[in-house]
Amino acid sequence: MVGVGSAVFLLTIWLQIRYIYMETIELDKEHWTFQSKNGSVRGIARVPGNIYTDLFNNKIIDDPLYGSNDQSLKWVAVTDWIYQCNFIIPHRWTKYTTVLLRAGGLDTVAKLWLNGNLILNSSNQFVSHLIELEVWKPGVNNLTIKFTSPVNYALQQSEKYTRIYQHELPQICPPASFRGECHVNFIRKIQASFSWDWGPAFPTVGVWKSLSIEGFSTAFINQVSAVVDRIDDEFYLTVEASVFSAFQGVGNFSVTVPALEVDERTEVKLTPMKLQTLTSTFRFAVETVELWWPNGYGKQNLYRVDVKLKINGKQIEFNGKLADDELTAPSLKVGFRTVKLNQNYVDNLKPDKGRNFYFIINDVPVFLKGSNWIPVSAFPSNNHTERLHFMFDSMVEANMNALRIWGGGDYGTDEFYSLADEKGILLWHDFTFACSLYPTDPAFLESVRTEISQQVWRLRHHPSILVWAGNNEIEADIAGIWYSPVGYSHEDVAADYLLLFNETIGSIVSELDGTRPYLLSSPSNGIEAEKGGGISSQPGNELYGDIHFYNDLRNLWKDTAYEIPRCSSEYGVQSLPAKETMLHWIDKSDWTFFNKVFVARQHRPGGNPSLIHSVFSHFKIPASCNTKGSPFECARANHPSFLSRFTYYTQMNQGIALQVQTEHYRRWRGRLNEDGRGNTMCALYWQLNDIWSAPSWSSVDFDLNWKPAHYYARRFFAPILVSTFLNNDENLEVFIVSDSTQKLPYHTVTVDMFAWTGGFQPVYSEKTTVDIPPLSATKVQFPDHQEMKKKMKTSEADFVIRARLSSPAGEQIGYDSILLPDRLFKSDESAFGNVTVTSVQRLNSTFYNITIATDGLAPLVWVKTRKQILGWFSDNAFTMTEKEKWITLKLWKETTSYLSKNDIKICSLKDCGENDE
Repeated sequence: MVGVGSAVFLLTIWLQIRYIYMETIELDKEHWTFQSKNGSVRGIARVPGNIYTDLFNNKIIDDPLYGSNDQSLKWVAVTDWIYQCNFIIPHRWTKYTTVLLRAGGLDTVAKLWLNGNLILNSSNQFVSHLIELEVWKPGVNNLTIKFTSPVNYALQQSEKYTRIYQHELPQICPPASFRGECHVNFIRKIQASFSWDWGPAFPTVGVWKSLSIEGFSTAFINQVSAVVDRIDDEFYLTVEASVFSAFQGVGNFSVTVPALEVDERTEVKLTPMKLQTLTSTFRFAVETVELWWPNGYGKQNLYRVDVKLKINGKQIEFNGKLADDELTAPSLKVGFRTVKLNQNYVDNLKPDKGRNFYFIINDVPVFLKGSNWIPVSAFPSNNHTERLHFMFDSMVEANMNALRIWGGGDYGTDEFYSLADEKGILLWHDFTFACSLYPTDPAFLESVRTEISQQVWRLRHHPSILVWAGNNEIEADIAGIWYSPVGYSHEDVAADYLLLFNETIGSIVSELDGTRPYLLSSPSNGIEAEKGGGISSQPGNELYGDIHFYNDLRNLWKDTAYEIPRCSSEYGVQSLPAKETMLHWIDKSDWTFFNKVFVARQHRPGGNPSLIHSVFSHFKIPASCNTKGSPFECARANHPSFLSRFTYYTQMNQGIALQVQTEHYRRWRGRLNEDGRGNTMCALYWQLNDIWSAPSWSSVDFDLNWKPAHYYARRFFAPILVSTFLNNDENLEVFIVSDSTQKLPYHTVTVDMFAWTGGFQPVYSEKTTVDIPPLSATKVQFPDHQEMKKKMKTSEADFVIRARLSSPAGEQIGYDSILLPDRLFKSDESAFGNVTVTSVQRLNSTFYNITIATDGLAPLVWVKTRKQILGWFSDNAFTMTEKEKWITLKLWKETTSYLSKNDIKICSLKDCGENDE
């Protein structure tokens, strides 16, 4: 069935025009220049691009990401900039009835002038525009774009708001340690571009998406969108095309899905100068399609959808030839899958025990395993294809199936979402609002309506998108009374919050995409908050919805440090990047702990003292500092070798803390305690990626090196997990966590306890056979470990516990579970083994086998290549409990060069960073 709807032509509409028999001038390829408003700074520009990259390419500034340039370049963001180009429109274009300018995205506050005539005012980075041109001429035309300083604009809008409404709208300025800019909530721009606790302030301006001029006399397909829904035993595929026609006539609208043998053609009426929506809906029995599954649950089956519009009976002249006009849109790929969010009571007889909060994909409950995504770059207009592909491959390698797109960032490129579809990564998608109150005046709301409508329309066909969320942490901020501006009552704050995120954004999502859930905020209490009007008195309640958890004052190596939520969608621990990464972006002379350049890269308030506390709660303070009041009241703290050792400590601390917390969550799958807590079904740690080289919560650093945390993630997100911990009574508990949909019978769990001083012979061993139910967390029943407990009490730091799972055939399943003492500073490091690389064997252009040997138990072994090579090891940041271990090195790119033993560097807790100048 086909329906045709029309709407008044708007100047701002969706992009991706594709056509035949019309002409395009791609302005990206024209000669662009930029200059400051007063003309004192000028150069050649690149479109798409941004002012920082243009200044750098013209050798006017150094690399913005190097050293302290984020501070020395603050003048850039408070300057108004002008971009312009001259382009030629051929005389033959006079035959076209319509000429349009397409602007994919302007960053951010911009006025466009064509031949001296104002044609557009824009103030939203996330909105695209289509403008009918009336002032073009054959020959040379001039396009001038005047950008207002985003920092000055945000200040002006804030002052205007305060004059009108007689109160300020926080968050006014970020903490001083952010070294950022103020009033970001008053500009619809990437919120993190004004700085965050993990990144610098680079408030970009520029043409950040493509620009083109279109001339035609018939019609074009503006964009194609699709929605997949399931009703009973049928899938419904609805394909919509927005079409702009320049004439009154008839067209033939066709939709094909080749793999499903769909080829439907329908005659449609075209109305001139109107944006129309053409719709086709198809039904498929469930058993006739291959389902799309998240990573680890099945294949990511995708179906290509092609759309064409043929202008029947109308021939046009194009380059001297007569032909029927047929318009072709870019193909879409859709996946057939269902999403449900279970928020039923965990106990219908005792509703005070709370509600479930978990996602069901294709009728299978899925534990979300993954991380959080910040912007791919401080300069997103640049090409980041390689970085995106590497990061998605890294997610899959780490057994992830989910990623939360954080609300302080942006909407990704089409390439980003296609990669998520292809790799099976479910996307928890915040809209781009974070940690602030926002205006709700008519102009702001109208801008938001356009933004949300465009983005949901563009993205809704992607099977990877799991859930929409209105914002990051704003409900929690309101409920916590973090924002209490004078003259703005809590009731008014709440009302305006709901006007924006429920009545405005929520209504648009409901209208355009009813196939996936919408949450007002993250964290939130989900449906329980909605029952209470939309704002809970305690967002992040363990009995409802999702939580965000940070508390570095607790012992994060202990299970008891953590809450027992339904879903933990944000949690994390800081670490430093690798020394090699830091020295790529700061001078070698700045590589000391108290150096002002190094310190300035720590944006988290109290971040370095927190790292000191966390690290030296577990690792040994340098001997020369032990007698001091603080670990850093000694000369060693100002030596580069100390920072190298400290970096290793922070990275291992991060990995272990994330392991303890994540395994804690996974063990609570399908289990409730007496007060109703448990049935945890979500663990998304903060954060996956970095935006520059600095202390942060990332597991992959800015130069694309896996930190130890990412290797830990590969292990703690394994499909079948052996998890061990010591409970409050210091008794060992062992769990098997399974994401498999199949029962796994007759598997063997073996637990061995070693002493650092005892070599490779266990001082205690036991094993038992278990049946592992599907989709479960199962406690393994052992006799009381009194003998083990007795040995641990003898020396609380002279032990390491290893647990392994074996199949009925005796093959090991997954990774070793290693439990280390949480007070490693009490261990005798001289008893640790010495690790060496004994052989490196090249298998092909991307794979190497590596053999590692040790003469004793070796905790926290770290292997790396001496030169940076994109890739990863099959295992790393591990503890050796046997004399030899074999790992592989996977190079992400093929190479003709050969690696040898001399190209591999290895160390452990005994010596990592000790002699590293």
